[in-house]
Amino acid sequence: MFINSSKPEISPFVVSVPLPLRLRPAPPEVIRVPTLEGFASLLNRELGSARRSGAEPALLMLSVRSLRVVEAATEADAEQTQAVLTAMGERLRARVRSSDVVVQIGARRFGVLLQNMAGAKPGVVQQRLQQQLSGAYEHRHECLTLALQMAWARSERGSREGDRERPRLSAQELLQAADAALHAEPKGQTPDERRGQRPN
Repeated sequence: MFINSSKPEISPFVVSVPLPLRLRPAPPEVIRVPTLEGFASLLNRELGSARRSGAEPALLMLSVRSLRVVEAATEADAEQTQAVLTAMGERLRARVRSSDVVVQIGARRFGVLLQNMAGAKPGVVQQRLQQQLSGAYEHRHECLTLALQMAWARSERGSREGDRERPRLSAQELLQAADAALHAEPKGQTPDERRGQRPN
């Protein structure tokens, strides 16, 4: 009698169960406030929170210089303006860090609190965003061109005034500094041209 004493070969039946896809967190939304005063209140809270965690934020302000329909060579109407600025706000939100706070102020102005900018150059961020956000947009098969005015302000920890350490700017002072720079005369424009392009 033949007895097979070898161990039987076992072919395990492996069921491949797909692991659930790792869900990517939804990007933060653009916050909308109707007035500059509402933005100042929000900025005060965000700036205080950032500084308590040791971050050194900077504030970037943007406003619409012009928005024109290319073919008709006319200013965009209300519907076109809303559509383009919604698209621009989403593009802006996608091109800064998820920790940065993006706020639309009224209809034609935006503020961005750039978190943790110690050792960084807000001017470099401004130049990059100027290139990425300005230019051509399409709405209902019409091409529109958007021109933006930008300015930034930052209060650095440890900056000195003579032999004394200068106190950091408050949220209101930071906003005033950035807004004043935003309203400064752009190069190549006359005062009359600038007065006709104040943000709403």
